[in-house]
Amino acid sequence: MHSYASVDDCPTEPKHYTVAVHQTEDQNMSFRRLYIGVTTRRLSIQCFIASVFGSLIVLFLFNELSSDKLHHLQLRAWNFARNRLNVQDRGIKANMGPDENKAWNSRPQAAPSKHFAILAEMDVISKWSELEEMYRCFLDPSDNSTRPCNVFCPEHSTTIELIITKNVKDFSGTDAAIFGLSPFTLLKSVTKLMKYSIQIPPTQTAVLYSMESPLRVHKWIHRVGDLKYHVDLTYLPSADISVPYAYYQPGSFENTFERKANYAEGKTGLIAWMGSNCAKEVFWPRMEFIEELGRHLPLDTYGKCGKLTCLPRLSTKCVNLIGTYKFYLALENSECRDYITEKFWVSCLLNGVVPVVYGAPKEDFERLAPPNSYIHVSDFKSVEELATYILKVDQSDELYNKFFEWRNHGSVLVKYPKMQPSYFCRILPFLQGSRGMSGAKQIRNSKWFNSCRGNITRRFNISQVPTLKDWKPWKLGVNDYKDGF
Repeated sequence: MHSYASVDDCPTEPKHYTVAVHQTEDQNMSFRRLYIGVTTRRLSIQCFIASVFGSLIVLFLFNELSSDKLHHLQLRAWNFARNRLNVQDRGIKANMGPDENKAWNSRPQAAPSKHFAILAEMDVISKWSELEEMYRCFLDPSDNSTRPCNVFCPEHSTTIELIITKNVKDFSGTDAAIFGLSPFTLLKSVTKLMKYSIQIPPTQTAVLYSMESPLRVHKWIHRVGDLKYHVDLTYLPSADISVPYAYYQPGSFENTFERKANYAEGKTGLIAWMGSNCAKEVFWPRMEFIEELGRHLPLDTYGKCGKLTCLPRLSTKCVNLIGTYKFYLALENSECRDYITEKFWVSCLLNGVVPVVYGAPKEDFERLAPPNSYIHVSDFKSVEELATYILKVDQSDELYNKFFEWRNHGSVLVKYPKMQPSYFCRILPFLQGSRGMSGAKQIRNSKWFNSCRGNITRRFNISQVPTLKDWKPWKLGVNDYKDGF
């Protein structure tokens, strides 16, 4: 997928104001002052000893303050200061213009009554277009520092405060601890999170977040299955908190599509694919499949894995380029249930392109996607047969336009990307009652972790992926990998 979030295939790092501890200079200054005091004043022996011990104690305390501890203390002090400034903030808001007031919409007047900590880093999430709204909410534009993201939840008449931290210690005292938003931060913190997960406070809810497939996350973090959680927030419809990439809603007409008599008109290319995740994090023979398809029809490939270039990736320019083709390969990196990402919904359906899809089994597309809006790989006995069908549809405007009839009967509603801070309001109903360790579950037993073809049984190695000759498209209950991953 995309990015991180999710792309298969920014702003500069915010400034964090921390305490600078210059130990060598402090030591030299302490001893210089001590020497001057002894030589210029008549000190009693008791005062002299007290001065020596006082200096040693101060130096010892500074030595004990690691960067993590300093960050922890800084965050706590800063949060306290923010709460004290709420009244002043409201007074400032009254004097703001319309544009400035807009920036306060996510920072309501009511003081937060619930506090959620998210394990992530600003410099990491700034690189993911899917998390742009999250980044903006945490970024203080006045000085590019990091601030809490306050979100008003109207359905609960409650304001929640989200803080972002890379320190597991900052989970302490919060109502919810959320991990997985930044898998790379999770990788660096997994050892500390393992220790934390065996002593979760009874007043706290641990939340697993993932918009990536479990196969990909497990490849990054092979111990992720051992972590514990109470509530999961994923793309799965069966998740405690479900955030699908998008879904089709019959009878809704929120999409303002340009109605065309012929959707084939103006298309200059046949079929394209864009990708930069070539093989290392792909769990079926996707590249072999694409190369084989290219032997039977004219296929344009873009990105790190292709022969052509479109930059910047995920830009409007590249999405518009896809729109000049009749078909697009919306092939996911993983064969997992309900894992249907923006490459299907945004790059294709909302872009006037017919998607050739694979990843989730056809049953999931039939349940979530507009009817007759896609071509599923599993419907064909071979890559050659698929290519023959694509060429047949290309030659018939009547057949091609049938893939767009759904636009007259409903709309595609996109939920992700972009990830909205308001989605975390849905954690509030799960805060009721004590949780702690008694209600904690291992991730390896979750529906998300077990939603893919085969089983995740060991650390992924590229040699586990079958060759195209030995592979068959996934149909539920048929041709599953016997040995798993």
